[in-house]
Amino acid sequence: MAEPSANGTAAKAGLVQTITGWILCVPIAFAFIMAGSGKLIGRPGMVEEFHQIGIGQWFRYLTGILEVVGAIGVRGRIL
Repeated sequence: MAEPSANGTAAKAGLVQTITGWILCVPIAFAFIMAGSGKLIGRPGMVEEFHQIGIGQWFRYLTGILEVVGAIGVRGRIL
């Protein structure tokens, strides 16, 4: 009889870990998406910032793509 109780406890612990993972990862993924999308759509502040850096606008696109891919990676990590 102790075995079903142990399985129930393990299932509850797994559920708690899953919920905790979502609570921690969703805001991180959201921040990455917001930062990356601002660069990709060409917000004037981002364009000016990368112009001041002097590397070129291609680096703004690269950074935006990497941030969006990072958000997808964070989401993939918790599934």
